[in-house]
Amino acid sequence: MVQIVASDELVRQLETTEGIVELVDANGKRLGTLTRPPSAEDIRVAKERRAADKSGMTTDQLVERIQSSRSE
Repeated sequence: MVQIVASDELVRQLETTEGIVELVDANGKRLGTLTRPPSAEDIRVAKERRAADKSGMTTDQLVERIQSSRSE
């Protein structure tokens, strides 16, 4: 596996970013994507929700919600 060392500036940007990050070169060519691992707070919230035993959304409901948020 190849490892690339991120600059301090890139690390700072990634630390404050939520969700998926698209990495591009200076010309905008896509190099790949990076997904931030869950934070301690993300894990706490997930465990709290699981313990509450609340039903979530179906896949269809989630897709509908995402599509409606894009059209706003």
